Amino acid sequence: MTSSLGPTALEVGKQVPAVLLLGFIPMFFVAMGYKELNDEMPDSGTTFTWASRAFGPYVGWMGGWGFLAANIIVLSNLAGVAVDFFYAFLGQVFSGPHLADLAGNTLVNVVTCLAFMGISTWLCLRGVE
Repeated sequence: MTSSLGPTALEVGKQVPAVLLLGFIPMFFVAMGYKELNDEMPDSGTTFTWASRAFGPYVGWMGGWGFLAANIIVLSNLAGVAVDFFYAFLGQVFSGPHLADLAGNTLVNVVTCLAFMGISTWLCLRGVE
C-alpha cells in the first residue's frame, strides 16, 4: 500500500478511493473463496492442492509455481521499499542526511534488501515443524 499509493494518486487524482475500492472487491471475493475451500477441505497446500483436486495436477502445479513466483517478486519489491524507508528513518533519528542517502548506493541497497529478506524468511521458518 505504501509503495503504490503515491503513484496511484498521481495517476487517478481524486478518484483514489474508488480505485482502491475496485481493487478491494476482487481480493475480497478471492479471500472468501479461500475461506470456503478451507472450510470444506482444510489443507495448507492452498492453490496447489485445491487446483489439483478441481482441475488436475498440471493446473495445480502451474498455480503453485505461479504463486511462488508472485511471492518472490513481491517480497523483493517490498524489501526495496523497506530499505528506502529504513535509511530515511535512520537519517531522521540520527540527524544525518548522509544516512538517508545510503539507500541510493546500489551495493548497500542490495545487501540491506537481502538482509531484510533473510530476516523475513527466518521469521516465517521459526514456527515451521
